Amino acid sequence: MMQFNDSTFFYVCLPPIVFASGYNMQRAKFFKNIQSIVMFGVLGTIICFSIFSALTIMVKDMGFLTQYNGKTGEWSQLELTSPECLLMCSLLCSSDVIAAISLISYEKEPDLFSIVFGEGITNDAVSIILFNTVMKYTEKNSVISWSTPSDIALNFVSLGAYSIIYGVMFGLLSSFILK
Repeated sequence: MMQFNDSTFFYVCLPPIVFASGYNMQRAKFFKNIQSIVMFGVLGTIICFSIFSALTIMVKDMGFLTQYNGKTGEWSQLELTSPECLLMCSLLCSSDVIAAISLISYEKEPDLFSIVFGEGITNDAVSIILFNTVMKYTEKNSVISWSTPSDIALNFVSLGAYSIIYGVMFGLLSSFILK
């Protein structure tokens, strides 16, 4: 009767969570440290995704990925396509900063707290954009070629630009309504 709908999650459930995080953050510290936040949150996530993807596909091609069957107790070869490896790596490159944030006191280290918090927010946003971009390549007839990284980069930039435009529009609308 109930079924998970990713569109409902991405367009209805997730925006209020991100909005609340942005609304409650210390904006002055965030923008003071924007260069570090972008470097760690955006570039770090893209580099992590690229390295994870290359290594996972390489390990898969070497035949080192195995799976365990709990019912039979046997190990077998894990069959993943390259697009599925990319999709899995787009999920793995997201880091959870809750543990790190809980160890940092905002009163003692406001800059460090802002950098870690901002990196977590941008890392999650970049991971969501990467996931949605790579999702196109998991269809049955999709083929990974030499042009795939540039296609992913182009789709990533366009989806990121649209996300920023929509975010600014709704941010201004919310500011007008709540002011």
